[in-house]
Amino acid sequence: MARGCANNDTPSRESRGARVGATFGNEISAHTRRPNWQTERNGLTGRAWIGRFWRLVDCDHEFEKRDVFFLIGKDDRLLGAGNLTVWRGASDDEYNFGWSLNDFVERADMSTDTAYETALAVARIWGSDDRRNWWTDDPFCTGYVCSFDRLLIDAGSSAEADSVWGIVDALIKRISRGLAVMILKAFPLEYEGRVNDGTRPAFRRRQQALSRLYRRRLNAEPVPHEELAQAGWLFHLFKDGARPDPDP
Repeated sequence: MARGCANNDTPSRESRGARVGATFGNEISAHTRRPNWQTERNGLTGRAWIGRFWRLVDCDHEFEKRDVFFLIGKDDRLLGAGNLTVWRGASDDEYNFGWSLNDFVERADMSTDTAYETALAVARIWGSDDRRNWWTDDPFCTGYVCSFDRLLIDAGSSAEADSVWGIVDALIKRISRGLAVMILKAFPLEYEGRVNDGTRPAFRRRQQALSRLYRRRLNAEPVPHEELAQAGWLFHLFKDGARPDPDP
């Protein structure tokens, strides 16, 4: 099971960053250098480590990515964290590079389970369920594709939650140059590896609530693919030309 974007928007009575630290401990340990983006909002500080794309001449594949990791805190408390991945097609006439959705799926398969599941969703949304239709270069012909992979918010109040979301919005605007679309999956982190017949009803209720939250906070909308929409997939357009055709 690939891990989708998840969040808790219900304020906790005593938040000391334990949940964020436990969930993103590996990422926090890996990002010891200074962040290259920082902002403040209502006493909260947001920090992000935004990776860079390779130069086209140095690309080994038709697609390349840059990783984004962010932390949001106040004093010694961690109130939020998340991962995003920005993908672009490495197309250049001089070096004879091009791409297709099939290439994207194969490239993502070399990355992570999350990337592979996201790529399959993108291929089915902008191509079709038939892999023979994955020759198209949509939506990458319009711009980059951002995958919002994981998100956890553990705010101590509604006001703090609003500020955390404000910082998330500011970060998305910071990396939005060149983006065609952002795609995400409403999947509660607390159910990773725990979805079974017994937990499925509660999981579905939590997932539906999470989907409504992302629609409100991230201005996201369900993808025009019935099966994937029911599974929690959403998208946010940055360029109208990237809008996928309705599910036939």
